[in-house]
Amino acid sequence: MCIKIKDDALIIFEGPRRLQWQHVGSAWRLTGLWPTAPDRLLVDRYVDAGRPILVVLDREPSVVIAFVEEVPEVPDGIIVRGCDNGLIDLEVPMLDWLPGPLRSRGAALARQAALAERATPLYALPPLLVDMAPPGSPVRFAVRTGTCAVSTDRLLHSVVRDLFDKGPRDPAAGSMGIVDAAVVAPGGAETA
Repeated sequence: MCIKIKDDALIIFEGPRRLQWQHVGSAWRLTGLWPTAPDRLLVDRYVDAGRPILVVLDREPSVVIAFVEEVPEVPDGIIVRGCDNGLIDLEVPMLDWLPGPLRSRGAALARQAALAERATPLYALPPLLVDMAPPGSPVRFAVRTGTCAVSTDRLLHSVVRDLFDKGPRDPAAGSMGIVDAAVVAPGGAETA
């Protein structure tokens, strides 16, 4: 599942989690790509109402290798990158479900995060690099750095609280190492 609702914030995990699989007999079959029509309506309602949305991007390209028999028909929107020896390489297009300006902002963060990751030792990176959203923007983007899993409820609670100022603060959670990507200088030093 690529979406969660936490403290009224819609959290969307971009990437391979968007692939929809179904267990058929003793095998798995690729059946679609998120968002479904009801999920698109949910996202549109959040955007239209100005409710908080956090889009979590993977740091790796969104390419999945599957057995050809698992993909009898490639669902709309999925890009085939190659097919060889009974395997098929499928790419999930990044942020194709968002309007242009939001898609551009998310793609810009992905580029900034890649630069920050190349310039900073892995141990010095926070779990998430977060975009500098325009004032009042209900949509935020974050890139997982690979320093820890970000799907845990405690981290998601902290992220939602810190980004959208929702709910009471858990002093034990701290800031969970969330850093704006735009303020990470080469070498990992934060700028003022």
